Amino acid sequence: MKRLEEAVSVVEKHSWVRVISHYDADGISAAGIICNALLRKGKRFHATLTRSLDPEFFEKVKEEDVECLIISDMGSGQIELMEQLKGDVVVLDHHTIIRESDSVVQINPHLFGLDGSTQGSASTVSFLFAVAMDESNWDLCGYALSGAISDRQQVPAFSGLNEIVLNGSVERKFIKVEKQLALIGDTLEEGLQRTIFPFFKGISGRKSSIAKLVKKLGLEPSTKLKGLDGGVKRGLISYLTLQLMKQGARPETVAELTEDRHLIEALDVYASDLGSLMNACGRTGHLGTGLSLCMGDKEAMEEAQKLREEYLSGMMKGLVKLEKEGVFEKDWIQFFYTENASYSGTWAGVGMQYLFNQEKPTIALSVQEKQTRISGRGTRYLVSKGLDLAEAFKVAAGSLDGSGGGHAVASGATIPKGKEDKFLENVDSIVEGQLGSHE
Repeated sequence: MKRLEEAVSVVEKHSWVRVISHYDADGISAAGIICNALLRKGKRFHATLTRSLDPEFFEKVKEEDVECLIISDMGSGQIELMEQLKGDVVVLDHHTIIRESDSVVQINPHLFGLDGSTQGSASTVSFLFAVAMDESNWDLCGYALSGAISDRQQVPAFSGLNEIVLNGSVERKFIKVEKQLALIGDTLEEGLQRTIFPFFKGISGRKSSIAKLVKKLGLEPSTKLKGLDGGVKRGLISYLTLQLMKQGARPETVAELTEDRHLIEALDVYASDLGSLMNACGRTGHLGTGLSLCMGDKEAMEEAQKLREEYLSGMMKGLVKLEKEGVFEKDWIQFFYTENASYSGTWAGVGMQYLFNQEKPTIALSVQEKQTRISGRGTRYLVSKGLDLAEAFKVAAGSLDGSGGGHAVASGATIPKGKEDKFLENVDSIVEGQLGSHE
């Protein structure tokens, strides 16, 4: 691919490279892949993980006056800022693009007619860049799949660039695919206590409810999830399927109860588990641990496992609270407030699929000292009806001296504190225009 060759050519001119990436699991995976590839080429690098390219952070980057910058999991939505930098800039992103650039080498699925929210993540794009740099980097494929899975691009199945990476990984025997229940943990009790996708109302995260359910099914809390007897497995799946249907989950969401799991042979860990470890590192602020995990640090793996327990515990407590308290509703959107901006996007995503009105996108607002951070989630069903949260957030936030963007199904925004009501009013009006015309 010509763009990949151009990106590699740009980077190979430099002995020192600045790397900037997003702080979520996809961004950490992307950064890890890039840093491994650079290290193997004998290049020095300085990597930073960040929540966003806000003006203050960007000014610091400009002051560094770097000769070569690789930015991943962001950049396409800030192409004008990227063009202000004096050195060579390579953008490895999958978010909605604004336009092409003459001075920035931009690699993004959207430029090739692919959907960046489903057919190629930042880690996938970064992996393809690494392989273009050296074919021996195929062994980094597990990180690419981990990032894509963390962005839920495996639902309902990998396609586009992700499918190409998966097929190549299986063919080269780096990845083994297994069909399993979509529950995190070794035992049935652990799975129902820790899993947030899927989330079972009145059950998930509640030890007493889980104990009653396990007893009702004639099983033991210690029942191993892997290798369940065929009849027992079918009975469990049937019960949990009915539970999801009763709480209003859409058919495509119910179908996610079983999934392909991708075993990274060399690490003896599933890609989804590796992604959840990196996600926990990012969301709890331990960014160095997340990147070290991608660089093969065994101590980082142990630390990440502890952080995941902390993260999942906090995530589940918040979901149980959200289930009890519910959301506020406008005509075309639903929303809630939370103090924890790091968890808000996932809470909105779980709420959208398992808890609230399936016809309205869910928005989470976290009011900070000077600004309000916002996360929004829809479903692919709503996107098929016309929903585009990236556009809605970009326009609504932009009119309030803020910024927004992302994907049609999942987006984020930052606005000045005190303008929350106007933002919600604007988004409600924009979503009405998107969904109302399809009724």
